[in-house]
Amino acid sequence: MTQRFTVPDVSVIVITYDDAPRLPRAVRSVLGQTLKNLEVIIVDDCSGDDTPAVARALTEQDDRVRYVRLPANSGGCGAPRNTGMDAARAPFLMFLDSDDELPRHACKSLLLEAERTDADFVMGTVERVDEATGAVTLWYPQLFAERRTVEGIRAEPELLFNCLATNKLYRRSFLDATGIRFHEDIHHEDIVWSTELFCRSKLFALVPWPVYRWLLAATPATRSISSRRHELENVRQRVTAAELSDRVLAETHSLDLKQDKDFRFLSHDLRLYLGDLPLRDPRWIDEFAGIVIPYVDTLEPGAIRRLSRAERVCIQLVRERRGADAALAAVELGGASSIPPRQVVAHGGRVFWGATPPVDERGRSELDVTELHLAEQPLTGALLRHELVDLQASGDRVDLTVRTYDPGRVLDGRAPSASLRLGGRRRTIASIPFAPVPAATGPDGTGSMDGTGSPEGTGSPDGPVVLEGTVSIALSDLVWPDGVVRPQAVMVVLSEGGRHNVRPLLASPGLSFTSVGEVGSGVPGGSGGSRASRVSGTSWSLGRFGRFGRFGRLGTSGTSGTSGASVGSGVSGGPGRLVLESSPDAPFRLTARRLGPVPRRRFPRPAELWRSLLADLATLRNLGRFYRLVSAVVPVNRRLVLFESAEGSDYTGNPRYIHEELQRRATELRAVWSHAGVPERFPEDVDLVRRDTFRYAWTLARAGYWVDSHNLPYCYRKRRGTRYLQTWHGQVFKKMGLEEPRHRTQPALARRYAEAVARWDVLLTPSRDFQRDFARASGFDGEPLHAGYPRNDVLVRHAEPAQRERARLVREFFEIPAGRRVVLYAPTYRDGGRFSGDSIRLDLPALAEALPPDWVILVRAHRYDRFSVPDPLGFLVRDASAYPEVNDLMLASDVLVTDYSSIMFDYACLGRPILYYVDDHESYASAQRGVCFDLAEVAPGPLLRDTGELAGALAGLDEVTQTCAERYARFRERWCGLDDGQSAARVVDAFFGEAVR
Repeated sequence: MTQRFTVPDVSVIVITYDDAPRLPRAVRSVLGQTLKNLEVIIVDDCSGDDTPAVARALTEQDDRVRYVRLPANSGGCGAPRNTGMDAARAPFLMFLDSDDELPRHACKSLLLEAERTDADFVMGTVERVDEATGAVTLWYPQLFAERRTVEGIRAEPELLFNCLATNKLYRRSFLDATGIRFHEDIHHEDIVWSTELFCRSKLFALVPWPVYRWLLAATPATRSISSRRHELENVRQRVTAAELSDRVLAETHSLDLKQDKDFRFLSHDLRLYLGDLPLRDPRWIDEFAGIVIPYVDTLEPGAIRRLSRAERVCIQLVRERRGADAALAAVELGGASSIPPRQVVAHGGRVFWGATPPVDERGRSELDVTELHLAEQPLTGALLRHELVDLQASGDRVDLTVRTYDPGRVLDGRAPSASLRLGGRRRTIASIPFAPVPAATGPDGTGSMDGTGSPEGTGSPDGPVVLEGTVSIALSDLVWPDGVVRPQAVMVVLSEGGRHNVRPLLASPGLSFTSVGEVGSGVPGGSGGSRASRVSGTSWSLGRFGRFGRFGRLGTSGTSGTSGASVGSGVSGGPGRLVLESSPDAPFRLTARRLGPVPRRRFPRPAELWRSLLADLATLRNLGRFYRLVSAVVPVNRRLVLFESAEGSDYTGNPRYIHEELQRRATELRAVWSHAGVPERFPEDVDLVRRDTFRYAWTLARAGYWVDSHNLPYCYRKRRGTRYLQTWHGQVFKKMGLEEPRHRTQPALARRYAEAVARWDVLLTPSRDFQRDFARASGFDGEPLHAGYPRNDVLVRHAEPAQRERARLVREFFEIPAGRRVVLYAPTYRDGGRFSGDSIRLDLPALAEALPPDWVILVRAHRYDRFSVPDPLGFLVRDASAYPEVNDLMLASDVLVTDYSSIMFDYACLGRPILYYVDDHESYASAQRGVCFDLAEVAPGPLLRDTGELAGALAGLDEVTQTCAERYARFRERWCGLDDGQSAARVVDAFFGEAVR
């Protein structure tokens, strides 16, 4: 028996109803807490199953467990919780539902926090666990990001979104003093309880660790009350809870919080039902409108304005009883990518959702989608809607018919190539080309289809561009990597001239298709799995959307497959089968996965074995050993030059322009460029070698010259007969070399860096400051070459026809309309946030509202960071991060916006304005990398700290230029004095000497 305490520290109230199988799991999660002095009160809402017997057994196993049974079923959670509160003996309370669990340290950690802070209650993070997949997500994690105390809800009204009763530890004296009780006559009583709790508390606390595990049942039959969103009574109960919350606000003199409470209702409570509209039939949606719209129309207008445009459109379509349209619009609410309407209509200088103009002022306000700038998007940012309208399977082939809606008519006059891509952000499993053609559509542009699958209607010249094409997937040719087990996104890619538009493929809700044919083995270079003789059909199941035909029809053609009409009807699959299904994580987005065990691998061919062996052996240690062996037996080739820029990532920087100067002179030197795995980024006439391979080590060992912009791998010690030119890749503002924080704190790494620097024979130094701040900090004591930067030659000569043409090509590639001015935004990365996106500090949506329409922003993220253009900002913003040559971007721009990047020194060669967006200046200069000089003293442009200041500077750019003219001239003289357009020639003459004469 567990040790008995006189008074428990915490009472955990476990409510249950007809949940005998799961009740022991919940109770054991409490009994297993690290806090032992607690009690468990099981409150049974008059269950009709074996709950009484199970509960009594639990009380017999541990005397900390007590059991209370209500005489009649209350129909909700309020009465059992109130009963548990009355029976509790501890000074602190928690609530647990019998289908959930508590993490092991929940009670103790919350109790310690309550005692430390003297808070009325303490709340923490909730883990949502999908029992079917085991996937864990956090519920509103942004609310619990920091450990803190809050002096009343008015300090952080967004915490009203935490409307759960179960992720909190309550001080009993606070509940008794305020008289807070659960309503017993409604569902969703948590909402009213939490509203009153927040309004009456003067001090509460938050912790960032998980304190509750919300288990999402695998089968619909066992879902909780809050998950029964398909029941209209569930909708009524939630609206009632919202109305009671309004009454609480009035009673507690908290009506100043009504807009925040209304926003919570709209963007959380109502949003849950809106997201499910594609699953509902028109009659259900009409009844739903009758329940929610009268209440929505009483809410604060400010709360409505805080909603996203997609949410406002959806609510208005529900208000107008346009059920089918509301279901189509609700698809836009899920996922990261914006899903546009199938069609829009222009009226009175504005653009509206749907095929007809709004009939009243409210409709004009709520259905206005002008802000999407649909017709102003480039191909890369075009808001296209791709729908799966037909699926046929025969033999080992699966045919998907894809319909594309282009409401902005961006594709007018274009003929982009199309492909279906299976994969994630970092890996493409398959890219299958197909050829969409213009589709005949109905008068509303929907492309409705009759029972035979033939298009109806003639289409409207004023409607959207509608394309349709069939993707044929040959299963035996589809090689699925063995390590990829998670569902992969299915995207439609439209490509033209190196530009790509990538958008999700929408599928019918509940779609579940499993092939009978098998996909290929995941052996690189393998030939795949079974052929057509082994397959004969398909199995699939449809949700409501597919059967009602809002997206189209799905079926089989000439197969012996079977079909099921309900979502989740068990589909059996064999090894290596292809599964296509509507994603549960991003609703209505199609995903693909392989079902079944990994196929037996075939024995690889000799060439494959050899390549695999070399790849496995190519560790840095082995490459260094091989390099030393070659160096010992093979002489240096004085006519071989190894070029490397940006660690092999691109053909760019100073090495590029030195190489091109050698080419111009037609010397007998042979140049070889290293690449890091993407040879497409290099000119076709350049000899390449893959970095970190034995051939790379062989080339380095033989080369008489190394020309590099970063640092060649440390494992290669330079030979006596080889000369190494270190060009570096920019002048210095931030601390570099041995003064970097990582080198100051890691002596072993600092020693390796010093050994690498000792290989340099010549260091290209573009200014005296560089010589002082970088050469000294790196420990370089070799020969400095004061020649300027070769890469800046084209910037100095920017007025020449060749450079003007390069600028024109950039504007053409990024589809920048004539007459637009171009901002190049090029920040540097943050040391602690590589590939996090943290360096993109601009509030681009706010800037889009503030700037006049004659600007375009090219965003050049550092290669150690990432960026993608958020929808629908493609009309203003272009992602230039992967553009091969940054010089061309500078030539095409009118002004630079940067922070601490060395691009500022290069850009000054153009003589064009430079603005500094440095909202984190103090922390960067002190707490992060550290800097070599005070930017405020030397910057050739203003230091700006918010979006408004930047917009103002761009609006008054001529005035800024005049104001900063003297500072700009001093800056240019100090850091660009050697850049005269002839640097490459001087470097070639000085470094290669007789070899080029």
